Amino acid sequence: MRKMIGHLLLITSLLLSSFAYSGSNDLCIDGSVPEVLNELMVATLAVGGNGELLKLAVSKTTKDMATAGGKVADDVDFTKRSIKLSDNRIEDGSHNFREGVAGARIELQDGITLRRAKTKEEEGIDFFDASTGEPISLKGPLFKNDMSPIPEAGRNVTAFAESAFKINTGVDKVYIDLFGLSADEIVLVKQYIADNLSAKGAGKTFLFVE
Repeated sequence: MRKMIGHLLLITSLLLSSFAYSGSNDLCIDGSVPEVLNELMVATLAVGGNGELLKLAVSKTTKDMATAGGKVADDVDFTKRSIKLSDNRIEDGSHNFREGVAGARIELQDGITLRRAKTKEEEGIDFFDASTGEPISLKGPLFKNDMSPIPEAGRNVTAFAESAFKINTGVDKVYIDLFGLSADEIVLVKQYIADNLSAKGAGKTFLFVE
């Protein structure tokens, strides 16, 4: 038993060391921030998931991501919440930080609390309103899972807008995160949704996160 405990302590120490920040993340401007986030990521990795990708994604989080609906979140709290909401293990055994950031932005903008799927029966639903249980579909933002931006030349915003109409049966609320899109692209996405709402999205609610 003592040997096992010793091994666990050693593994934890190595994990903490592996999550050290290089200082490139502008959310980590205070010396205490990396430790807080490192501990959370170690705890996240301990229950499964792709820790290296999560670490890389968190390192690319920027201050402008922590804004939505004219509101500005506390940097550390926003990043911690993004990590929590990145837990996609029920669906595919991984952590999707891009979706976690979008979830934290939805919470900030609309003042609600989200949760991820808890059971296999809920698999395939992006988020649930933690208070009402209402299922929520998410589209965007147009970033890679490591939070690298997709170059504008490589973005198909029409296909992105169309994807908002392709959601699971029983889901009536769709959030579209527009972070990172140009002003022209945002206009295009919104117009596409408006033009196709009656034919493709009847009975659904489409909300933009910006």
